[in-house]
Amino acid sequence: MQTFTHLPIPLFIYDGGCQFCLALVSYFKTITNGKIKYASSQEAAGSFSSVISKDDFRRSIYLIMPDGRFFKGAAAYFHLISVDSKRTLGLWVYDHVLGFSWISELVYSWISAHRPWCYRALRFLAGDHWDVLEHHGVQMLFLLWGLLVCIILALLAESLGLSSWIY
Repeated sequence: MQTFTHLPIPLFIYDGGCQFCLALVSYFKTITNGKIKYASSQEAAGSFSSVISKDDFRRSIYLIMPDGRFFKGAAAYFHLISVDSKRTLGLWVYDHVLGFSWISELVYSWISAHRPWCYRALRFLAGDHWDVLEHHGVQMLFLLWGLLVCIILALLAESLGLSSWIY
């Protein structure tokens, strides 16, 4: 994992030209209560260009921690929401449940590649009131995806005769 210079609080970097990203950042600000600094990749790219390319910034969100570590994609999302001590379950599952990080990154990659469509879909479902997408519901969705992946992996391992590896 690469590191950056020390920051006073974590820095969340997102695509400032993306309506989906802007709407989610607006929502994230309500749950992080000033514990995270937010910057668009257009603003922050120069400071981190030696490590993160402009193309990488276009494809993914980044969370840079005060100790210099950074996370991208789904890992950045789970670390971001875990600054609220009531929302740490998703990060724990991401870090400890076999297959969950993989499926989370896969889902994140799909969403990232389809942000305009996702924005329209969420706009249709929630209108201008993104707070109806209560974060725990989103977190539960990721947990269910992870559970589904674990079940599929277990069934696959059993069908391949690798059940002793699981049990």
